[in-house]
Amino acid sequence: MRIILVRHGEPDMEGFDSGKDGSYGEWLKKYNAAGINKKKKPPAELMKTIEKFDVVASSDLKRAVDSAQLIVKNKVIMRNPVFREFELPDSKKKYPKFTPGIWSVIFRLLWFFGYSNKSENFLDAKKRIKLSAEKLTDLVNKHSEIVLVGHGLMNRFIGMELKKTGWKKKRNHGTGYWSYCEYIKARSPENGEEALKEKVKR
Repeated sequence: MRIILVRHGEPDMEGFDSGKDGSYGEWLKKYNAAGINKKKKPPAELMKTIEKFDVVASSDLKRAVDSAQLIVKNKVIMRNPVFREFELPDSKKKYPKFTPGIWSVIFRLLWFFGYSNKSENFLDAKKRIKLSAEKLTDLVNKHSEIVLVGHGLMNRFIGMELKKTGWKKKRNHGTGYWSYCEYIKARSPENGEEALKEKVKR
């Protein structure tokens, strides 16, 4: 069995520089609504790796959905908010004029230590990580192979959760946009029978 976790492509943030004036909350909303820069193509090796995969899951954020549509073309994409990136604390306050990237790092560190400001906290995020891994496992038990197009940090934690249940990391291709990681696991006899029944039904 095989699961491939793909990070979305580079977000299209052209004209989205308002965060530099300290209005980080507004920048964050624009970022979460942004699609991807389609001029930055996914690597050929990724396309070749997933070309025969029939089952594709995705976070429901636009940058993940757009990425999934680009790499799988006409295949059905199962969108699910459970695969979303961890939320960052939002705020309408004005902050010192650091770049949005710097503020994202600062807020992420604060988030790990318990600051959430009404967004999803780290304890709730841990529950979602486990649920995400369970959903992927259920899908791969039925279909043998699956691609998830998601987000950098969330994918990393999903991978850690998969390893706890016996999955092994076979390959890791970077950490940037369009990076991906492959996990494999031998099918148990029970799961093999379930997969066969599923194919017969189709």
